[in-house]
Amino acid sequence: MAQVISLVQEKGGAGKSTLLAVLASLMNDDGLNVIIVDTDPQQTTAKWADKDGSNIDFLTELDDTRLTPTLNQLKETYDVIFIDTAGYSSVMTMYAISEADLVLIPSKASEPDAQGALKTYQHVKNLSDKQKHSIKAYIVMNDVDKTARITDDVRKAFDDNKIPRLNAILWSRTGLKEMISEGGAPKGNALSAAREVMAELQILNAINTKKRV
Repeated sequence: MAQVISLVQEKGGAGKSTLLAVLASLMNDDGLNVIIVDTDPQQTTAKWADKDGSNIDFLTELDDTRLTPTLNQLKETYDVIFIDTAGYSSVMTMYAISEADLVLIPSKASEPDAQGALKTYQHVKNLSDKQKHSIKAYIVMNDVDKTARITDDVRKAFDDNKIPRLNAILWSRTGLKEMISEGGAPKGNALSAAREVMAELQILNAINTKKRV
């Protein structure tokens, strides 16, 4: 059965599409059969996947009543299904959370991003409790300046609120922006940061990197 990974953040512009593209490209390179379901009307990840060099299947689904049937069909074929969502609370986003085995919540080092991440995590927890179904969720800091004091302040805010977050960070790298605009996988320093995020998710047993038999 395929693993479903949803990228969710109530605040727009937090880096959902970048984080999704990074992880999808790494898992695809590892030989897993990956597909992206883009539910965001902006279709950033679908446009990225459609560029030369990405080599990842994708589809768009803007009808919230069709998300669950679409996923059920895809689970028969794929190892990993990524869901990209719009940057606001919606019925589609709630479905994307409910269907997920893992929810990743990107956050930049800013107060609005941190507040959006905290609210998003609470949505995940509430749905998980209501459904009596454990949904793993982690905040992943993204596009962060190593030298900025606010980076430590935001991390402390997550820790003070006992919100699970990765220690690995997608530091601000030109390569990540180039990847989204040009297609393909991250390179250089961007690839190193991406691998650190992937490695921590593996250590936490949050992702399954085994191909279906």
